[in-house]
Amino acid sequence: LVRILDPISEDAREIFSIALDEPHVRVNLARYHDEWRLIAAELNGDDLKQMGIPPSPRYREILTRLRDARLDGRVSSRAEEEDYVQQISAEWNRSIAR
Repeated sequence: LVRILDPISEDAREIFSIALDEPHVRVNLARYHDEWRLIAAELNGDDLKQMGIPPSPRYREILTRLRDARLDGRVSSRAEEEDYVQQISAEWNRSIAR
């Protein structure tokens, strides 16, 4: 839901909420506005570089996956994010080795 709402303007989300007049939609839009849109990974590109991951377009994928993991409650600390990045790197390394 967050990935869908991120690129939509606040005005458009408000119009959507009014037009649908569904309580659960309004609740989710309010939660997005008040909570979910503010959640971000603690790690950034500089951190990934320090972890030995060469700069590449994959940074965006890693940071997106970290944010998703935060939103889903799968990670809740910087250390857990670092572990998750290591898991992602291991996945990529396994797929390259095949």
